[in-house]
Amino acid sequence: MISCTHFKSAKGAAGYLTKEQNGTQPDKARGEYYADDQVRSTWGGEGAALAGYELGGSVSAADLHKVLSGQFREPANNNAERQLGRIDAEGKIDHRAGMDFTFSAPKSISIAAEIYDSTGIRAAHEAAVNAAMNYLESNCAQTRANGQMVQTQNLVYARFEHSLTRELDPSTHTHVAIANVTYHNGKAYSLSNEALLNNRATADQIYKNELAAELQMRGYQIEFDKYGNPELMGITVEQRAEFSNRSQQIDDYLKAKGIDPDRATNKQREVACLATRAAKSAPESAAQQRAQWLERATSINLKEPLPRISQAQAYTLNAGKEAVASSIAHLAEREAAFSQKEIYANAAKFSEGRATYSQIRAAIIKAERNGELIHRADGKLTTLAATASEQALAARLEAGKDAHQAVMTPQAFDKALANFERDKGFALTEEQRAAASMILTGKDAHAGVQGLAGTGKTTMLEFVRVAAESQGWTVTGFSNGANQAQKMQQESGIQTTTTASYLLSQAKAQRDQQRAAAALKTFEAGIKPNLAKLEEQVSNGEAVKEYDSAGNAYIIDKAGNTHALALHATSNSTTSHNINHLGLTQSKYQIVNSKGLAGIVGMTTVIKTGGSLKNEAAGAIRDSIKSHNFAARLAKSVISKAEGWKQAGTLESTAARIKIAVENRAHHSQALTDLKQQAEIKPVHELRIMDEASMSGQKEFASVAHTADSAGAKQIYLGDKLQHQSVEAGAAFEQAQKHMPVSNLEQISRQKTDHAKATVKHILDNKHAEAIRSLPCHEVQSEQAKVKAQYQQKIAGLEAKQASREKLTDREKSTLRTYKDDIKQAAQKDNIAVIKDLAKDYAALSPKERAETLVITATNTDRASINAEIRTNLKAAGEIKDSRMVQVLERKDMTAEQAKRAVNYQQGDIVKFGNAYKNLGLERGELVTVLKTDTRTNTITAMTSRGNTVTYQPDRHQAQAYQAKERELGIGDKIKFAENNRNFDVKNGQSATIERIDGASLTVRLEGGKTKTIDMSKYQHIDHAYASTSQAAQGQSVKMTWIHHNTEAGKHGQREAYVNVTRAKIYVKLYTQDKTKAAEQAGVRVDKTAATPIPTPQPQPTPESKQPDTADKARSRDNDYSL
Repeated sequence: MISCTHFKSAKGAAGYLTKEQNGTQPDKARGEYYADDQVRSTWGGEGAALAGYELGGSVSAADLHKVLSGQFREPANNNAERQLGRIDAEGKIDHRAGMDFTFSAPKSISIAAEIYDSTGIRAAHEAAVNAAMNYLESNCAQTRANGQMVQTQNLVYARFEHSLTRELDPSTHTHVAIANVTYHNGKAYSLSNEALLNNRATADQIYKNELAAELQMRGYQIEFDKYGNPELMGITVEQRAEFSNRSQQIDDYLKAKGIDPDRATNKQREVACLATRAAKSAPESAAQQRAQWLERATSINLKEPLPRISQAQAYTLNAGKEAVASSIAHLAEREAAFSQKEIYANAAKFSEGRATYSQIRAAIIKAERNGELIHRADGKLTTLAATASEQALAARLEAGKDAHQAVMTPQAFDKALANFERDKGFALTEEQRAAASMILTGKDAHAGVQGLAGTGKTTMLEFVRVAAESQGWTVTGFSNGANQAQKMQQESGIQTTTTASYLLSQAKAQRDQQRAAAALKTFEAGIKPNLAKLEEQVSNGEAVKEYDSAGNAYIIDKAGNTHALALHATSNSTTSHNINHLGLTQSKYQIVNSKGLAGIVGMTTVIKTGGSLKNEAAGAIRDSIKSHNFAARLAKSVISKAEGWKQAGTLESTAARIKIAVENRAHHSQALTDLKQQAEIKPVHELRIMDEASMSGQKEFASVAHTADSAGAKQIYLGDKLQHQSVEAGAAFEQAQKHMPVSNLEQISRQKTDHAKATVKHILDNKHAEAIRSLPCHEVQSEQAKVKAQYQQKIAGLEAKQASREKLTDREKSTLRTYKDDIKQAAQKDNIAVIKDLAKDYAALSPKERAETLVITATNTDRASINAEIRTNLKAAGEIKDSRMVQVLERKDMTAEQAKRAVNYQQGDIVKFGNAYKNLGLERGELVTVLKTDTRTNTITAMTSRGNTVTYQPDRHQAQAYQAKERELGIGDKIKFAENNRNFDVKNGQSATIERIDGASLTVRLEGGKTKTIDMSKYQHIDHAYASTSQAAQGQSVKMTWIHHNTEAGKHGQREAYVNVTRAKIYVKLYTQDKTKAAEQAGVRVDKTAATPIPTPQPQPTPESKQPDTADKARSRDNDYSL
């Protein structure tokens, strides 16, 4: 990984890196030497060459001090010396020295490099540092010249190669001292380091990938840990821990501060590193430590990992292209536009050492040049595919204007509205009427309804359904989730499913139609197939056999022709009832090949059976037992004698042949009729309603539009562009409103109290901060108050000095940084107290009040903590009883591209297969447990419930991964279902209360009062349901809303604030550790990106409103799903 520290002074930095100070000789390290007790140091960066230093040459203390002090020559001024910085009030030069980027190899690699003195492994590390620094220099070197930020593509830095920690453990690491300078047009300028800091994580990923590539090229076997770090195979986690005393110190410090080491940020780890750093002991060197290292290694059975040259991985020509394609696919699934650094970081991650940095860079440049990647004016990149999709959708919507028949005339509309309002006993609002009129009397194929939260959208839809059905139209609907779909159906009466299910069924219907049309075209072209040869082609892979939704078979031959087998398949048998037996018996006739020479030349014979009561009895016995193979074999000879097949007479044969021919013609005729009907695109009188359209990404939204046009249906999109957007890429509903008729619903009727109405009004006037400030609030700041009291004297005047842009000393900057870090940690502790108080308040409510109260938070981590605390209080009150631990499954959040990689699966993960795989012996929906992964072969080995092991490649099998978690459930617990299941008839997001637990069986009562029994051995997607995330809360309506706002976690912004405060009819309350900061965060713009940038909307305040709240003028923040 790469850690970063800022030099406090040039003299101190030069002395630290070269041990110039304290009277010792230059070029000696403070405690980290190689065999000759010399730290290898080199100059690097194009800027170093411009400054007159030899690239690759050693670094002296004097030169390093000079560079860090800001003294440089300028080629543009005949190499005259220039002093960077400014003169402070005391007449001294004020110049920031620079910073130290320290590249540390993973522990197993350090062990091999230092304990076993592997020069090859150390060389791999240094090559990886080169790649990362090349990236930083090419993309992050910048300065401000003439008031403009310019890219310079040159840095000045000195490298120092070190080999052990302060605790004298092996640690291959490189200090890169980056000087505060860069050259522009031959002149020296102070370096603007923001880009370097912002790209550190990307450079770190490039370093890790290059390290893996270099090691694999040398024949070392690599595996990746759960953090994406490459480790040498053969060195166990326990063996690494033996030589990781320094890491343990840092982890212990974080735990003492209440921070999970696995979740600690880079900044938190750096603070911990500095806080636990002891003085170095000189002059201990790797050479001097090696003997005792080897003794420790022997004691834990550690052996030197040796390269296998025969298994050295050579770079493939397309490795860079494949890594970049995976990176773009991964990013484009969640966002339509992204930064170049995200492409680099994810390409390096997906590469897994298969491609070098230079290959990745070349592939990105090529993608930019050939138009696959497109630069936007805001500096982000988008894809040609995303741009084309948005343009195609816009064109489709524009083409739909005035291109469809109306559902009804204006006169019929007025009559239907009057009847509806009379029957309901209330009148629709003017906005509702206008929206319904647009839908029903408009002649557009596509139209939208932009409805604010609580404006009665479903009431309007109920009228639309009644009116449309009165005109003979079918009205169907679909929504973002199963729970939302059920609510829409209940409230509007429209038959509704999920958007995903709707698109799946429509895709099947469309494939059936296209397949039938292709088969009809082949038939009408007179192409007659040889069925036997076609089946032979299918068996050897030359042709493909497919089935439609009704089970009809088709074969696509190697020439691309589609054959409907029903048009060509013939029967060679028939039956006739015998009049002599009053129709109680029947004769069976079958055409078979003649015996002997006649059969050879193709002649046929008609044979018959039946015709007598004895024959009928024998046939019945055969039919009854033919499914039982063993019994059938035993009885075959007996029954065959009784059934009595024999050659038919001449007249009977002729009649049978004629009958068979007539039946075949009739069958073919009916098959042709059916095929024509299936191939035909029929005009439909169908109105389709898409609810929660704002939560659909570009791909899904475009599919809905295309599907409606293909079916000839009229499509309506209903949503709110101000609420949460899709997890998937794009802002389709917002963009679509520019290309289709849109009716607006803005008259909110949900809120019933002045308090609730005033809060919502602030939000709609774009005064998000004022809305949050107006809420009654439970605020806990006890830990923060302690820190503020502790620092009161230290930071007096510093923040004001900083705000006025006065220059701070290094010591003052350090004090402020430490203060902010301590305040952040204190705020996290205060959040724990906030959650405890919220839980107590919630548990103190009556059951009826709890049922009418929605607790909303931003993150799943806080949601789980709130659930746990509420349960603790309810258990103490005796409202939850007989609790027991059960295993539940939580879906792993991965993009499709991530799901293809074995490296993203961990031992113990549960995988559910979406299809049956006979070669693995797996059924559709079967669960397996991951035992191990192999990133080299991209394979996963897992165990089935039957105890069998299977090995498969995730990129070739459709499956969903889960994490198995232990969760406590008890009688009285409020739970929710996290996945749809038809067998148990439960829906994702649906909530229930546990009434009984019997082994693996749960008896629950749904919100409507219906009870169900769930077998947890077959369904484990269950969670507690006392708190909800803001995303999941969208669409709900309750009396009271309690908003938990953790200012130190989550991506807060204007959409979250809008959704949170508009759920409540009566009352909204805020729980937070910092109300002021929560108000500021509520105004931050958090928007999905589009391939074509969407202008920031200018709010239209209500008449009583004036200017937007100044606190809301915060910077815009796009979603970021990179690493």
